[in-house]
Formats: sequence, structure tokens, C-alpha cells
Amino acid sequence: MDNKRLGQVKNLIMLALADGKASESELALIASVASREELTQDELNNLIEHPESVHIELPDNEEQKLRYIEDMVALMMIDGDLDDKELAMCKLYAIELGYESTIVEKMILDIADRLRGGASHDILILPDIHGRTFWKEAVAREEFGTVIFLGDYVDPYPREGISNETALANFREVIDYAQAHDNVVMLLGNHDMHYYSRVFRGQAMSSRYWLEKAPELTELFTQHQALFRLAWERTLNGHRYLFTHSGVNEAWLNANRDLLGTVDADHLNRLLDSDEGILALAQVSWMRGGPDKGGSIVWGDVYELLNNSPLPDIYQIFGHSQQRNVPLINDRVACLDVRRPFVLRQGQPGIEPVEYTLD
Repeated sequence: MDNKRLGQVKNLIMLALADGKASESELALIASVASREELTQDELNNLIEHPESVHIELPDNEEQKLRYIEDMVALMMIDGDLDDKELAMCKLYAIELGYESTIVEKMILDIADRLRGGASHDILILPDIHGRTFWKEAVAREEFGTVIFLGDYVDPYPREGISNETALANFREVIDYAQAHDNVVMLLGNHDMHYYSRVFRGQAMSSRYWLEKAPELTELFTQHQALFRLAWERTLNGHRYLFTHSGVNEAWLNANRDLLGTVDADHLNRLLDSDEGILALAQVSWMRGGPDKGGSIVWGDVYELLNNSPLPDIYQIFGHSQQRNVPLINDRVACLDVRRPFVLRQGQPGIEPVEYTLD
């Protein structure tokens, strides 16, 4: 028997015994995991009676690591709450698995939140808006656990027949929707940043900048600053997903590694807190006509990371690099800027397009 599988069941047993005795509900969950891991009843009984007999071998792939942490959180949630001692054990195990100590508690609490109440955990993904209204029907037709906008709300393309005024009105509707729903995430793109930050605008202003209404747009971003962020992450179906506007590529990451430290949503979002961080966001590579080695998470090109994502244990989802009709999706990244919504569903593999027909 693979010691990795035995080790996971041992971890759950030790966690259940953290408060002195394993309950029937905890033992039932452990038995379910043991069955999934193809342990025999004799092997399970021996582990329960002699957990010290098994040496733990850590899993060596990201999907298995996350599944093991989700098992531990599910066990902790058996009684409906997180015990401090159990939480501490789970955090230590996550760190042993290779996760950064700065993110493990948030990751565990995120998983716990999704296990509470049986609410939908599906994630509706809305790529670049630019005045388009495809998002309205998607949010009206179905309930989602999270609705995430990938940024670029204004600065429409003239060829699409959307006026600046229409795009601005649509942006106000997005803000109203986000304020009315606590499950909405609004990311910033390059076409947002040049209104959001004067420092960014001075370094890397994007095309189609609406000079006439720039003060009004800047005021909107300032007034609703708490709604916006650069990155968001979520663990679902045994995978860790990172959402940004244009993705984290290797060249930009290497140029800014000292500034970033850990690569996670929290640290990426901190770039908004300083001029140095804003200037890192204003970096544009030669692929987009800029002077820098790599484009930032709001300015990078999909071909800077399509086949060489620098985050092997994280699946990246982003927009920005517009495609004609078909998104660019592989086993490491997904570029979804094709003017329609997508969804990640709990219990189902892959990213699905959301197809609605207007009534």
C-alpha cells in the first residue's frame, strides 16, 4: 500500500484525536476517505489502533495536496466549527506540503467557507467588459458562489459600436451590482489603472483613454476603491486558481520578485499600496510595444506565459489578450477574453463557456 495514501488517513485520525477522542461522525468521514484511497478494512483498523506504525510520505502533486487539505478541513467542520488545536495542526501540515506560511490560514478558511451551508461554489468568470453587456444575462440566469470580473470596464472598441457614454453607464451598473451582492470580485485591468492611478497613467497609459471624462472615471474608482483588487484566488476541485487581468509571466515575476515576495493574491494586491508597486504594474514588454522584459499582471501578453507559466502549482485564469472566438486554454493557464462568460463548477473538470440565448 502506498504510504502517501496511508499517511493521509493517518493524518485524519490524528486530527480527529486532537481533542481526545474521535466521534462517530469523524470516524465515518475517515472511513469514506479510506475507501476512496482503496485501503482495506484491516488497514484502516490497524491505523486507528496504531497510527504511529505508519510513516507519512507527502504527496508529490498539487491536486493530491489540495485534496488532502480539503479532507482535513471537512473533518474539522464535522461539528460545524473550527477548533483552534485542529486548525493549528492543519496549518502545520499545509506548510509541510510546501505552502507558504503567510497564506495557509486564509486557504484553510476559504475551504471552510465553501463547506458551510451547502451554497453554490461555482465561479462565474466575466472577461474584459469594455462596455459589453454579456455579464447581465449571466448573473440574471443563475446563482453562483462567486462572480468575478477580470477588469477593463470602459474604453470600448469603436468597431463594436459601443460609445464611451454607454460604456460608462454600463460600468456604473457593474458597480451597483457589486455593491448589492457580497459575492462579487472586481479586478483591475490596464484600461482601469490609467484612471485609477496617476502614477500608472504617467508611465503606461493605455489606448482609447477618454480624456474628457477621465476626472469622472477617476472619481468613480476612488469613491469605490474598496471594490477593486488586482488578484483573487480560490481552491476548487483540488486545484488552486489565481485570477488576474493578464496573468503572471516569468519575466515580470523575475524582475519584481524582491518587491512581491510570495506570489499569491494577497501579495499581488499589495502592489496598489505604493508608487513602487504601481510602477511595477506599469511595466509593458516588447510584445505590447513597451520597453520592459515582461508585462505586468495588467499589461502582460498571453504569449508571455501560455507555454511557460512560472507558477507550476497554480492554474492561472485571465483575460486582456483578446481572441477572435476561441479562448486559449491549456493545462496551466486560460486566457478567456472572447466577449462571453465562463464558469468553473464544483465537481466538474475544466472551464465551461456559458451560453445563453436572449429571450
